[in-house]
Amino acid sequence: MTIGGLVLEIRSPISLNLPESFRPLMAAQSGGRKDCTITVHVSGMNDYAVNEGDITRRFRLSEGECVVRTEAGGNADDVHIAIPASFATSFARNANWLLYLAMERPLLKYGRIVVHASAVIYGGEAYLFSAPSGGGKSTQADIWHDKRGAEILNGDKVILRPTHGGVIAYGSPIAGSSGIYVNKSAPVRAICMIDKAYAAMRNAAAFGHIAKKSKLYTDLDRF
Repeated sequence: MTIGGLVLEIRSPISLNLPESFRPLMAAQSGGRKDCTITVHVSGMNDYAVNEGDITRRFRLSEGECVVRTEAGGNADDVHIAIPASFATSFARNANWLLYLAMERPLLKYGRIVVHASAVIYGGEAYLFSAPSGGGKSTQADIWHDKRGAEILNGDKVILRPTHGGVIAYGSPIAGSSGIYVNKSAPVRAICMIDKAYAAMRNAAAFGHIAKKSKLYTDLDRF
């Protein structure tokens, strides 16, 4: 898969049910290049060996069973996910398990972060809308799509990569209820933090409230 401009190779002894919407993120040809390898193991917890120097986390499923996530030798681009056989069917059916468990640390290693936001591409630039769940992120993206003809990059999770020339936004394989997975990128023009009012505001009052809370996109240079 190509995620945030990186090539991730996924190795699994079981067939993973990747939805059709994931297909744009599949790397048909990478010229042999790979930035990260994610290997799935199906076995009992005691059958998977953890070596000195590995970074390991355990995620409890039920009494006596857990998923083990390991970075071999502490290397974030060599990730191993060990799952119990009883969980294999559920794991294979929902590809988000793999991505939530294995994606973010390799992205961090290569200078990417995942932000909780929707994003559109308009005029060749990306505009992000961030808010808590249910805060109107995907609604704003839909408005820009319907009223301005903007392309929706993602409805829930966007990958950002700071560069010397600015910040680049990428689509991601996690899109929440929007179901929009686009393998594109664009320079970030603005990030809008959505704040819901407790009551309806008139246009002039709403504009003044927004103006006072607005910050320049160049603040991103600090993170």
